[in-house]
Amino acid sequence: MYAIAFIESSKTSMPTITINRKSVVGGMKNPSVFIVKDGKAYKRSIRIGYYDNETLEVISGLALNDTVINSGQINLSDGIPVSILNRL
Repeated sequence: MYAIAFIESSKTSMPTITINRKSVVGGMKNPSVFIVKDGKAYKRSIRIGYYDNETLEVISGLALNDTVINSGQINLSDGIPVSILNRL
């Protein structure tokens, strides 16, 4: 048996950042993501809140305007040049 609950809070004053769970590297215990800055990939540690099978809430480590890489992370390292093929 399982249940799905949607909890709304009126105390949230800042926008919530959510990302695709596929973007996470390092697992859920030590989560990181790769972001694109000036045409290069950089690994950034994040702190997560609520998550499910597809998305997760980022509490800290990302800004609203950061571009997060969600595929091909296995081939990335800090400072490697990248091209954006499809921005969602």
